[in-house]
Amino acid sequence: MHVGLVMECDYREGRTQEEAFAEAMSIAEIAETHGLNGVWLAERHFAMHRRPTDPMGAGIPSIASVPLVLAAAIAARTKRLRIGTPHR
Repeated sequence: MHVGLVMECDYREGRTQEEAFAEAMSIAEIAETHGLNGVWLAERHFAMHRRPTDPMGAGIPSIASVPLVLAAAIAARTKRLRIGTPHR
């Protein structure tokens, strides 16, 4: 059985993109350390923080606009973790 997680790589209001990248790398390393088999990286493009009452809806920014680049960074920091993206 393959056990993994999906990473959307959000960054919360008041945090920087650098902090979000560091958190994503940490999550991937922890996943490997605790025996997960892989991670799937969602493709979500950068967005501004918006309030739920905004006419365009709430925005949840993500650092995963180019999942292949993020996958390469994770691969450089892990040994056996399988990394998947929505690209075919």
